[in-house]
Amino acid sequence: MGKNVAVDGCELEDVTGGGTVTITGTASTAVLAGGKGIFFGDVAVSVSGSNGGGSITDNNGAGTGTIRGSGENICENGQPALLEGDTATVKVSGTSTSGSTVTPVGPIEITIKVKKAGQTDVIAL
Repeated sequence: MGKNVAVDGCELEDVTGGGTVTITGTASTAVLAGGKGIFFGDVAVSVSGSNGGGSITDNNGAGTGTIRGSGENICENGQPALLEGDTATVKVSGTSTSGSTVTPVGPIEITIKVKKAGQTDVIAL
């Protein structure tokens, strides 16, 4: 069964720590799905507000990384399209406070995932 191709405006999630994942990379302007640019290859992301799976008790875990597309049937310049359900590991760091003691925590690996592709017109097998 195919998966929806991720486009500008897709939704990512921090599966491990409940933080916010934002794509900082740029979607293609040459290849579109539903009128929106598709993401290809290694897509830059940032994470904020993660609890690192419970290790960062101040819920301020942050980090940057990439998520790589797995849709090898839809490519741009040899780079596979990012698909709904694709996952990656990103390292985040933050703090945990106990009383008046603030302790740095991390880096901790978390899992991020493309939760919603942002379109349903184009799928990759």
